[in-house]
Order: sequence, then C-alpha cells, then structure tokens
Amino acid sequence: MACGVGIAYSGVSPVSILLGASIAGGVATPVTIGYLIRLASDPEVMGDHAIPKSWQVAAWAITVLIGGLGLVYLLGQIGG
Repeated sequence: MACGVGIAYSGVSPVSILLGASIAGGVATPVTIGYLIRLASDPEVMGDHAIPKSWQVAAWAITVLIGGLGLVYLLGQIGG
C-alpha cells in the first residue's frame, strides 16, 4: 500500500512502471528457463528423471524463440 502511495505522489506514470516490469520479465524469462532446462537435463540432479535429448532440443528451441520475441519487443519499444 505504501509503495502505491509513493508511486502516486512521485509523479511517475504507472504505465511506464508496467512497461519496465514487462521488459524486465521478458529479459529474465529465457534466462530462467535456460537454468531450469540445465537442471532438468542433469542426471546428477534429476537422477533417472532427467529429460531426454529430444526434450532438451525442443526446450532450447522454445527458449530461443521466447528470447527472440522478447528482443523484438524490446527493440520495438526503444525504436518505435
């Protein structure tokens, strides 16, 4: 509540705060997914439940896609 009051009196636009949060989330998501893929692929961590190579390839492809789309969005916000 105090944070909301502070933002209201600071003069900062809530929309710009939301935009910044969405950009931060878009940058952090592929990094976090990458760490999760590495953990899920590691037999020392997962034992017999480690994901197979085909799932790793699919997961990395999706991660690259998400990262690329986040980059396109970020560049569109900066340049547009």
